[in-house]
Amino acid sequence: CSQKLTTREEKYFRASGLLPYYSTPAGPCFLVGVEHRKKGGAQLTVLGGKRELTDGGHPVDTALREFNEESGFLVDVCPEVDKAVRKAQAAGRLLYTWQRGAQYFCVLWEPAGGLLRDWPKRFAALTPAQRTKSGCQMETLHWVPLAALITARSGKGPVTDSTGSPLPAKLSYTLSDLVSGGLLDAIGPS
Repeated sequence: CSQKLTTREEKYFRASGLLPYYSTPAGPCFLVGVEHRKKGGAQLTVLGGKRELTDGGHPVDTALREFNEESGFLVDVCPEVDKAVRKAQAAGRLLYTWQRGAQYFCVLWEPAGGLLRDWPKRFAALTPAQRTKSGCQMETLHWVPLAALITARSGKGPVTDSTGSPLPAKLSYTLSDLVSGGLLDAIGPS
């Protein structure tokens, strides 16, 4: 995990995602989506996806576009998210994890002032037509404690979000790799 990208990483990344988090006394909580796959069923995943030609040359460009798409273009908040992430990027307050095998960048970001805390509720209020129009593949969004992600990764017990709602106990490859790679170490103690 780092605050800087190498030229090679920036040039060759194929996909990127944004993983917002907030700190609690019990540890960090991460904003993840539930996505249903044809093979394997429902899984928890990072809001991200493939780099497109229209993206800028930086993983943050792809991460923001994908985050906006996967969260259903909550238009009243997306410009604010874009501005806040760009400001954090300029200040060196974003963390990047590089998954070499997948050529995937995950951008870790801690929003200030409670921005995004109500994102799962706002997402739930979108109609299926609104989600489909944006290209969204997520069924639901949740704030999930790191401890629950570790439980899902280990396969040892039920998994719940920060409100206690049950979640699929399966992680996407990207999220599983982040958790097994020491996600807590990447962001430091809460």
